[in-house]
Amino acid sequence: MIALVRVLGDGGHGSPGPKRTGTQQSSTALPKSTRELLQWVRANLPAGTRVLADPTVGSRLKGAGYHVEIGMAAACPPNSFIFLTPALEQSARQRRPIAGCINHSLTVASLGSYEVREVTADLAAAVRARRADLADRERGGAALADNPSIRMSAPLRTAVRDGLLDLRAQAVLAQLAALMPLRLMAIDGVPAETRAGLPARSVVIRVPNRAAAERQLSHVAAAYRPSQVVRAAGNTLRLTWPFRTGPLPVLN
Repeated sequence: MIALVRVLGDGGHGSPGPKRTGTQQSSTALPKSTRELLQWVRANLPAGTRVLADPTVGSRLKGAGYHVEIGMAAACPPNSFIFLTPALEQSARQRRPIAGCINHSLTVASLGSYEVREVTADLAAAVRARRADLADRERGGAALADNPSIRMSAPLRTAVRDGLLDLRAQAVLAQLAALMPLRLMAIDGVPAETRAGLPARSVVIRVPNRAAAERQLSHVAAAYRPSQVVRAAGNTLRLTWPFRTGPLPVLN
């Protein structure tokens, strides 16, 4: 489970974000930022994912089932990840392959001087894609903020217009609003992802008919469907989407 930070709420009684779970005993000797990023990796990257890391972090990741690269070869194909720590940065000053991996990656999670980065095939194209995603979120957010079937506080409306909400959440809220009026109670982001410039991917909504909303959610296209739908008091639902960095399919 990953902790969420309330990006914005309207002061209502939406369900609280998931609480941070304790770190595994094997990681207790590591710095707090490292432990929290290890927790993020385990929650968001499937076992078997290739990760470049320093020996200390790498041993933890390898024990959790990740394909860890440690050493001078530093193999890091596109869509692999780097667990960047001061120790790995020091290695990069001496080993060009490691520096090359870091220089062709984008941050997806950040805590202080520790980062998780995704390796890209074309860094310039990846930067353009991230900017395009923000532009799409701003356009979609403007439409969502003006939707008369969706009520929200003024600060939430500003956040939606600013593109702080994931495109999948925007699309699902628009689909639900076509069936019933709803209130957006809160937008919650994962702290490490928020610091990396990624959008929030969890919302709390209030609907007049929770069962009907849940039925609609079950028919949402797989790429846009929330991975978690949690009931709370007062006809509220917390919807959470999985971590993603790739492009989304176009909805018909």
